[in-house]
Amino acid sequence: MTNRNITGIELEKKVESWARNRFKASHSETRYQANGLSVSRPYEVDVWIQIPKRIMVLFRSSIDIWIECKDRNASIKRNDVSDLVSKAKDVYQATMGGKQDFYFDTLMIVSTSRYDFDAIALANQEGVACVLYDGKSYLLKNNWNWDDEPKWLRDVKAP
Repeated sequence: MTNRNITGIELEKKVESWARNRFKASHSETRYQANGLSVSRPYEVDVWIQIPKRIMVLFRSSIDIWIECKDRNASIKRNDVSDLVSKAKDVYQATMGGKQDFYFDTLMIVSTSRYDFDAIALANQEGVACVLYDGKSYLLKNNWNWDDEPKWLRDVKAP
């Protein structure tokens, strides 16, 4: 199913190109360094996609997507989803504390391997998109709603 000759950097570049075109991004970048509040070293965001909003909402003129790329033999586990959510919440806190310029509105994992049931369940609950890349196409594997603010972001914004 997957092309095991691909490197992590090659996958990131393929995903960046796909996402930039798919979401009509105004900006895209691989290996972006995002500051967290609780860590001394920044998190590495595999792919960052920025999409301009048509209507300015809450003084933000763009939607920022953090895409985590996974190319491995093992399936994506619940812990993979949980780790991404925790990092994104920490980046949000850093933004509110003035340590980071912006936070991510949307989280996505693009994987060359399957997703465990528990990973999909948590991704559905938290609002993380799970995409399978089979070497040719990208297929959404969970119930992800682009229009709703994800639960993880509502939770971290709550007082």
